[in-house]
Amino acid sequence: MRTNHWERVLRDVEKRGYAVVCDARGFVGPAVAYSVGMPDAGAAPDVVLFGAHPDSAARLVQDLVRRRRAGESLGCGGAAIELAASPAALRALGVVAELYAPYAVRYCRLRGIRPVFDQLVLADARGLLPWQPGHAAPPVPLLWTERHAADPAPLSVS
Repeated sequence: MRTNHWERVLRDVEKRGYAVVCDARGFVGPAVAYSVGMPDAGAAPDVVLFGAHPDSAARLVQDLVRRRRAGESLGCGGAAIELAASPAALRALGVVAELYAPYAVRYCRLRGIRPVFDQLVLADARGLLPWQPGHAAPPVPLLWTERHAADPAPLSVS
């Protein structure tokens, strides 16, 4: 019997407490990887990452999820952190990432909880983050700067 992707996500969340979804094509933009199930466990918001190679993106999101579930505080204000030997940063999102992380949003709605996300961004080869002048990597969506019809309130970024 063939299992569809949604059933596989549900099974992973039930088994491990989270799932990692990776879409190499990106539903509406660049490649995306994201977690599912973190808010349900009370561990932290789900995480979304754009633009990395699918194999490394899945590893980075999984590394972050495991560290958060273990109780490690990684902050969420844009300060650099180290994940899988890659300089990175986390930013809290003031928007719903439904277009980019549909399984995570669907899971939260199924469980009756508010979908919340942090965006993981990677530094370029010189260690510059996407919002720093001179960042050389290909541009990725910086979701905390976007406004969506589903979230008409003004955004606040700490």
